[in-house]
Amino acid sequence: MAFSPAERFSSELIGVFLGCILFGFYISSAIRCSLILWNRFKASQKPHPYFLITHITLALLVTTRNIGALAFVIIPFVEQTYTLPPPWESISLFLNSLWLIALFVSDAFVCYRACIVWSRNIYLQILSITLLIGCFALLILKLLVQADYSLALEDQERYLDRLGRRTIAFAGTSLAINLINTGLIAFRIWTVRRRTMSLGTESSKQLTNFATLLVESAALYTVVLVVDIIFISLNNVLFLVFQEIQTPFIGIVFTNIIVTLSQGSAFGCTSNTGDTSQAHPPTPAEINMQTIITSRSDRIELPTSKTPTQGSEPDGKIRGSDFGDRSRETI
Repeated sequence: MAFSPAERFSSELIGVFLGCILFGFYISSAIRCSLILWNRFKASQKPHPYFLITHITLALLVTTRNIGALAFVIIPFVEQTYTLPPPWESISLFLNSLWLIALFVSDAFVCYRACIVWSRNIYLQILSITLLIGCFALLILKLLVQADYSLALEDQERYLDRLGRRTIAFAGTSLAINLINTGLIAFRIWTVRRRTMSLGTESSKQLTNFATLLVESAALYTVVLVVDIIFISLNNVLFLVFQEIQTPFIGIVFTNIIVTLSQGSAFGCTSNTGDTSQAHPPTPAEINMQTIITSRSDRIELPTSKTPTQGSEPDGKIRGSDFGDRSRETI
């Protein structure tokens, strides 16, 4: 990842500008998510601890990363040096560590989401958890390589080569985690919804279902990871642009997932209710998502006459002693 100072500064400047735009959208999503979680808390329905921790962590990471990136490019612009600090400087290390941690948090959330969708089947997550541990180890190794000041001064080309290889390894592991879990989530949601559509409980809104599938499975975030790896492998300066927009993009994607889960409108959600202020009857699609078991011995008997007859009460009501007697004639 050897870029000239001018290329690096211009790419970082464009990336920070686009990142600030996405950060504005993230703020809107984060405020909405905070209000939903707070309303659940006030209604004595405690929000899921994992959702709360993830939301707070992402808010701190995205906000700190965005403010730090602004200072990172504004200071050289004001001083008219137009040269960014090298990768081994403390400010570069700090911003890069926030980016890496944001990716790791999103990977952990995707693993958890897949586990919930598949009814907490931990066996499906063995490979993902192994890759997640490896991702954390690569995160530490990448920061150690980036902080190797002596190697950077001794042989800068070797330093940048090692840094690039560690970045590709980390991004590749993160991509593998997301591909596995996104595939599991998308397959589970798609098969269940196709089943409900075949039963006639849902209209064939293919475009809406596809858009919902993309949001709930975090497939868009996986696409961004693919673009990252392509640009890193090609040593393309556009990687710096995507690196700057990736953190607020992560915040938008996973905050919206937390919102849909907390409202009870996502597949496999763990919340008991969607809106804490008002209850609503389940829709046919929601009913069909559940397993409804009925017994052949359960019968619903409706009155056919309001004239009292023997063995019955006025207005067609069955006496308590006659209820459930299969040998007695029904009304």
